Amino acid sequence: MNERTLLERIRNPRPDEALRTSVDYSALVDSVLDNLRHMLNTRQGGVPVQPDYGIPEFGNVVYSMPEGLGEFQQAIKATIEKYEPRLRHVRVKFQENEDDLQYICFEITARLAVEEEDAVLRFRTLVDSSGQVNVKD
Repeated sequence: MNERTLLERIRNPRPDEALRTSVDYSALVDSVLDNLRHMLNTRQGGVPVQPDYGIPEFGNVVYSMPEGLGEFQQAIKATIEKYEPRLRHVRVKFQENEDDLQYICFEITARLAVEEEDAVLRFRTLVDSSGQVNVKD
C-alpha cells in the first residue's frame, strides 16, 4: 500500500519511491489526516463529479439540535467509510466540550488498513459555528 494518495504522488513525485518495499507509517498517517481535513471541510454538492463527497451544511445541524447532531455524526462516518479506504472500522463519537462551547467536538477512531501495522488512530475533530472543521491527531 502506498502511504500517499495518487494526487499527492503526482503533485510531488519522489524518484526513489519505487525502490521502497515498506510503508512509511508516519507519512501514511499524515496523508490520511490531510485527506480527512480536506474531506470534512468540503460540503456535499461542492464537487460536481461526486455530489455526495464531503459533509452536509453545518447550519442544518444547528437548527435541528439535538437530533441533527446524530445525523451529522453519521454523515461524517459514512463519508470517511466511502472516501478514505485506508481506514477501517470507523467510529465517530460526540464528545461533550464544556471547556469551549463555541465548538462541537467529535472523536474519530479507526483502524489503519496496513498489513504490517494493526494501528488504531484517534482524531479529535472540532466543528465551529461556521462549519469549519479542525481535525487534530
